[in-house]
Amino acid sequence: MKKLFTIGVSFMLFVISTSINANLPGVPNALPGSEILKGDERTACEVIICMSSSKRPSECNEPLAIYFGIKAKKPSDTIKKRRDYLKLCPSSNANSGMDSLTEAIARQEMRCDANSLNNIIDQRSGGGSCKDGGCGIEFKRTTASMPGYCDLLINHEYTVIDKPKYVCNGEWYSVQDWNRGYKYIYNSNGDVVGQTPVKRTCWVD
Repeated sequence: MKKLFTIGVSFMLFVISTSINANLPGVPNALPGSEILKGDERTACEVIICMSSSKRPSECNEPLAIYFGIKAKKPSDTIKKRRDYLKLCPSSNANSGMDSLTEAIARQEMRCDANSLNNIIDQRSGGGSCKDGGCGIEFKRTTASMPGYCDLLINHEYTVIDKPKYVCNGEWYSVQDWNRGYKYIYNSNGDVVGQTPVKRTCWVD
């Protein structure tokens, strides 16, 4: 069983606004003294709490916007800067579990909900039918696999995050089909007999 209550016990000694805690399932209400953190320390703790649950109240919007706004030219530098920011929270390294949770969150390139996954586009070249100029050109699809950093966070013992479900069949579409939003259907003679829409919404929460 997930140990979200462990986060709560650890964090609430320091952190988070009562409003956030009251809206996150599995996290106990703030203990006396939790209001002592301010500024970046408080925001860093709010980010960790908000990233540990699928249920995020509106109070999570601001701290998450601040966190995902931390960027650098190189992806590795972005991870480092975000990790350093999360470590401003006093509970970020309270134990090995919290330390690994902080690391998992730092590696999140984006949110791992259905909407975010539907915006990840896989691309490849070559293969496919030569119909409609599709021979040897680039193909696209909504990603059919969840990024490793999402699995890392979703499966962490200290998180309660609903895993989005993939509902497409993994089909690739030519660039032409992808851009116009549908592909042609051909009969055995090679004649166009209809069209079918491109499936872009492949992940649901």
